[in-house]
Amino acid sequence: MDAWRYRWNLVLLIILWTASSYASYFMVFENKYIEGNIFIFYYYEGITGVIASLMAQLLYVLLKTRIAFITSISLVFFGAIMILLLNSGILRLEFVESLKSPHEPGSAQDKEYYIRLIIPIFVMFTKVAVNILFQVTYIASFTDDQIFPFLKRATSIGICNFIARIATVLAPIVAE
Repeated sequence: MDAWRYRWNLVLLIILWTASSYASYFMVFENKYIEGNIFIFYYYEGITGVIASLMAQLLYVLLKTRIAFITSISLVFFGAIMILLLNSGILRLEFVESLKSPHEPGSAQDKEYYIRLIIPIFVMFTKVAVNILFQVTYIASFTDDQIFPFLKRATSIGICNFIARIATVLAPIVAE
């Protein structure tokens, strides 16, 4: 592997390690600010790890490295955007017949009903997606000779992990 490609892969993996680590910890600290039950969100934290562990390996093996990264990043963005749109009230789900609120349309109770029903689902979805991204990043870093050559792998992973952890220190500060 030439030096240019190795450096490029190192930069890309630093970005992926940092993004996945930061997002994972940021979501933990944001639990108390998201509409819904905070205790449920912490239960989701554990459940998402199990689900993501099962799905990440399957995704990586079936889709290969590049497509697995693109898929997991897309899932994270989709979940985060849905949480943002639903939490801000821009997107409302009154059109779903099976989710009809018993409250008067447009009332505060009506909005609360939809938020308490839907936000936990998208929070769990996003946490699964972030965990999948985190694990796909780890799997690719440790196993793919095209990303890091064997003789440089430990150093490369150490650099990625170090920079990601430094950036992740800012997650609680930004969340607060």
